[in-house]
Amino acid sequence: MKNILLLTALVATMVSVVAAQPPFQEGGKLFTSLFAGGHNTKPCPWWAADSLSKRFGEFPYYIIWDDVNDTTKASMHISWYAPYVANPPVSWWGDSLKWEQVHPYFAGLFTSIETGDTLIRELPLGSTGKVVSRDDKGNYNYSYEFNCDLLPIPDDGSAWKMEIIPTIDIYDSVEVNPNRSHESPRVVVRMNPETPLDSLLWFRDTWSDHLEDHQLHWEMLRHFPYFQRSLFILFDHYYDDEVCDSVDYYGNRYIESLVNNLDDFASEHSYPTPGIGLDSIHVNTIKEMIDDICIDGYAQRHKYPPRELY
Repeated sequence: MKNILLLTALVATMVSVVAAQPPFQEGGKLFTSLFAGGHNTKPCPWWAADSLSKRFGEFPYYIIWDDVNDTTKASMHISWYAPYVANPPVSWWGDSLKWEQVHPYFAGLFTSIETGDTLIRELPLGSTGKVVSRDDKGNYNYSYEFNCDLLPIPDDGSAWKMEIIPTIDIYDSVEVNPNRSHESPRVVVRMNPETPLDSLLWFRDTWSDHLEDHQLHWEMLRHFPYFQRSLFILFDHYYDDEVCDSVDYYGNRYIESLVNNLDDFASEHSYPTPGIGLDSIHVNTIKEMIDDICIDGYAQRHKYPPRELY
């Protein structure tokens, strides 16, 4: 902790000078949290999770893809709970404390899983004019969201733990994140796809699997032959092109994957699952569409209501 405080002292000299001291100088309890977007590495079968854990040192909660404008929302939250006194004084900040006044007193602490090295970097500012909310007990709360690709971690393909720390030494008077010993900071990686598993996670996370780039779908199926999204999209494409061999192959492979739960990366692994399209009616529709091409000889989309796979 002393090393962190020395580093934070250096950061504090670089931030903007604020005339008055922040509210958490008076003691009390300070809680901070920093999150990437929702888990984008799940669902993940045990062997894939094990592979990622061994590769990065810990299983990454979120992967930021370098070549994608990641608009998924990361978030940060800061809460300060004032120490209890019978007649609390009226502090200078009242109800007018703005985030731009408090922002210089916080930074992101990023710790490399591989080396243990730490980086302290300025956090995205967000809305500078926003007033930090205050309740009737004098406690303050602030949170805001920003795009995940603004998280200031290196793009070196290694995993980093994320935390928020004060940039001034307040640990003697303030409890910082008490009772957090059981929690583990989020682990995030910024990288481009390098392995077939990376490509599948990228493919799935960026919704590229919904695109009509057949070369990408063929490549996915070369490594993951029962990946349902690619099977369905190729089946759908060849249905419109009225190619019997391909419709029969991809349609029946898709049914096989669906009914036998062969896609480890599907969001559901229980068949049938009414309500999300993966049910017996859906399977019968695929079989009927195969017959349209391979028996009747032509596509007949007018028979089928629009329906999304996911």
